[in-house]
Amino acid sequence: MGDKVKDKWKDKLKDKFIQYKKSLKELPQTDKLIILIALIGVAIRIIYICYTNFNVRQHDLLSLQDKEGHVAYIVYWYNHFKLPDFDPRSLWQFYQPPLHHMLAALWLRLNILVGFNFATAVENIQVLTLIYSCITTYISYKILKELGIKGKGLVIAFTLICLHPTMILLSGSINNDILCLMLEMAAILATIKWYKKSSMKNIIIIALYLGLSMMTKTSGVLIAPGIACVFVFKFISCVIVWKNNKKSDNKEQSDNKEQSDNKKQSDNKKQSAPIANLIKQFVVFLIISVPIGIWWSVYAYARFGMPIGYVPKLSINLDQYIGSYPTWKRYLDFDFAQLKSVFENWGNPNFEHNILLAILKTSLFGEYNFSKTTSLIVLPATMLFWTNVILAVLSVFAMIYVCIKKMENMNYVIKIFFSVMYITILGSFIKFCFQFPHTCTMDYRYIVPTLLFGAIAIGMLVNELDKKKKIIYEMLSSGICAATLLFAVFSILTYCIL
Repeated sequence: MGDKVKDKWKDKLKDKFIQYKKSLKELPQTDKLIILIALIGVAIRIIYICYTNFNVRQHDLLSLQDKEGHVAYIVYWYNHFKLPDFDPRSLWQFYQPPLHHMLAALWLRLNILVGFNFATAVENIQVLTLIYSCITTYISYKILKELGIKGKGLVIAFTLICLHPTMILLSGSINNDILCLMLEMAAILATIKWYKKSSMKNIIIIALYLGLSMMTKTSGVLIAPGIACVFVFKFISCVIVWKNNKKSDNKEQSDNKEQSDNKKQSDNKKQSAPIANLIKQFVVFLIISVPIGIWWSVYAYARFGMPIGYVPKLSINLDQYIGSYPTWKRYLDFDFAQLKSVFENWGNPNFEHNILLAILKTSLFGEYNFSKTTSLIVLPATMLFWTNVILAVLSVFAMIYVCIKKMENMNYVIKIFFSVMYITILGSFIKFCFQFPHTCTMDYRYIVPTLLFGAIAIGMLVNELDKKKKIIYEMLSSGICAATLLFAVFSILTYCIL
């Protein structure tokens, strides 16, 4: 009897495998490439967290014995699972909204429950951040599809996101950056869907994701102005349609004076229903998103007097203080001393102070000098850096092109949505760099959503180029494809050698 059951299950599994193999063969070439890139992306993330300890290449944490920092905050929630009954400003990083640290504490408890010791359980927090990174990549893919990017443009845009070094670094970073990014991406996707179909369900999803991103990190609020713009334009367009319908109805009524008053009232109610429905949705959005997003700030302010949006200032006596550099140097100083190394300078020969160079360097390597680990990494890292420079310049051109070009897949409201988010995030970052003039504040991790915007623009540009038959456009499209391939190869090589 047992052998018969085993044979039956073997046959079922064999049939399933054959069906899966057949369906995989029938997939379009684009889908096959996307799956391959996604698998490579997951593999490189797993490899990275396997050779990276929880306290290596991290931000604002040192060791398991630390009394402050992100690990200490997670351990506090693990031990007590209650709001701090002391001023959060008294311990480094305890001022942060607690969603990530609460989830990480629950993850610790689950790991210990299944038999891991405490040190290993803390190490395993990287599994959680790895999951967040993979989900973020998948959500980004859904956004690309929702915007109608296809074919070669889709593969290029997805590759730039999936195999971008920042996404690899964040998969092993146990602070709150990657969870906040994941929730921001989810809110962006939900907003695009709501604009296409303005249902109560979709706006509730936006509210939840936006609120939870702010409950993870206060910078989650930076996507809110873009979302607000979509709401405003949708409302205005709804009002315009209502007014136009009212004018046409009034004209019909003047032509047909026998129309009853009851029919007039019924028509007015039907016409105004979409506006009333939108107002209800906006009210529900505020009721859900605002309390979730700001409750921590309100609690900390009411109980301990911690200012809303509080960020602790670093001492001007630190070596990395760069406030003495003139403003023009923060933007335009491209001297050879800074370009000599593709890794961020920390006092050798000087501290990194040019914002643009710092963004380009930290987007690929964080704040770390990989050459200290092995000299073999310098060549692929250098090639990665200069390929990234080309793609960065291209992305700026592509964003301008997408904004001014009339495109069937992206109307003006969605363009405004992404433009406002881009300006808000970048503007806030630049303000932050001058408000806190230290080398560490110029890290690309504060503006990672801009990666999505650049990838979208490049993907759409490639789609537009592929529509044109002239040889010059085909060459440009092939050049972008080659640059993306080089970027992906050198990104994988760099993080495998590391």
